[in-house]
Amino acid sequence: MELENPEKFAKNFLEEFLSDSFGSKSKKEIELLIFKLLLQDSGYYKNFDRYKVSRFLKISDTKVVNMYKELQLRDDSFNEGWFVDSINQLISNAKLEVQSKKILLQVGDPLLKIEIEKFSKLAKDWWNPNGKFKSLHLFNPARIEFIKEKLIK
Repeated sequence: MELENPEKFAKNFLEEFLSDSFGSKSKKEIELLIFKLLLQDSGYYKNFDRYKVSRFLKISDTKVVNMYKELQLRDDSFNEGWFVDSINQLISNAKLEVQSKKILLQVGDPLLKIEIEKFSKLAKDWWNPNGKFKSLHLFNPARIEFIKEKLIK
């Protein structure tokens, strides 16, 4: 991983640094800003590989994933296509096996495997509006309204 255009990265960072709001940013917000600018300039925000980014920045891959997820939550411009890309990457790297009425999904990424197992165990309760996830179901009207607003824009 290397910067495609270090001058552009420096210019974009200086613009942020010289903005009125920069002084009020927390250390974490500044780290996220630099992380975002580095990913955008290197092209990794489109084809995210946490291991390459981790090696380049010399930080743990867990921190890279957490920062990437936080950027997705905070920055609408960063979200474009990330979900579809993640699903495509999952499908392209996974092995599917059909056994009678079950579809088995085998993934190579151990963290992804743990997440799939965790959510598979929760699946039976997920759709019960009076079950463990009742509080999440109560948010549905607000979520639907938010999605409608975003789709209309």
